[in-house]
Amino acid sequence: MKTTKYLTIALIIMLLIGIGLIVKYRTLIKAANSTSKNSQIDSNTVLDVDMLANNVNQYFDKSINLKGVVSFVYPESQSLVVIDNKEFANCGVVTCAINQIPVNYTGTLPNVKDYVQVSGMVSRDSSGKLIIKATQVKPQ
Repeated sequence: MKTTKYLTIALIIMLLIGIGLIVKYRTLIKAANSTSKNSQIDSNTVLDVDMLANNVNQYFDKSINLKGVVSFVYPESQSLVVIDNKEFANCGVVTCAINQIPVNYTGTLPNVKDYVQVSGMVSRDSSGKLIIKATQVKPQ
């Protein structure tokens, strides 16, 4: 009689553990599906420089919108460099940023310290480094 009682209790415990594992597994699957859907790039999403730099592989060969502050302008090569808005706000100079994103743009180039939104394709230059091939650079 005692053995039957212990077996029944053990089966109930194992059943509850099994149900808990199933619920946990389903929650993980839902979270993974939600994350993969959210990782798709919405054309209205505007990335900041640090977000792009920290997730660069996710954005290669995709069109993006990027906000930042112009840290360097190179008129001879029709290019500029942008840094993160928050880093610029924290240090007040364009030379303190950890992440810098080079941009090629054939239009009118902005000035150093301008806040801009860059629209274009994330790609690699001839040396394999990250570069934005911009179709638009507009003031913010």
